[in-house]
Amino acid sequence: MNVTPIELFLLLTATLIFSFLTALKLDEVIELSWWTLFSLYFVADGMLCYFSVIVFIRQFFRGRYKIAAVRALWSFAQLLSIFALKQLLCSKLDSHKQLTFSEVFTPLYGLLMVLMVRACQIR
Repeated sequence: MNVTPIELFLLLTATLIFSFLTALKLDEVIELSWWTLFSLYFVADGMLCYFSVIVFIRQFFRGRYKIAAVRALWSFAQLLSIFALKQLLCSKLDSHKQLTFSEVFTPLYGLLMVLMVRACQIR
């Protein structure tokens, strides 16, 4: 999946802070909306998207056009599906929409299908 250490660090940091704040919210120590809690992940996704654009530009200028395009396409598809999952989950948890969990996790199912196809293509 070509996860770089910077991407891993961003996601682990966001997950650590999110877990801590979620525990405080569920224990009713702090009063935050789910959108505020998930904003950590949204910021991390924005930073990952920015990082992917930088990697794409660097690979493009080095003449690796196909590798740059495939990596950028895969990264943005991943980020888009995970972003959609987080947005639907926030809507469900805040009760803005009456969604079932199968509707909420549909972007994840699509991502897993694409991941299975991609795993079969790796040489």
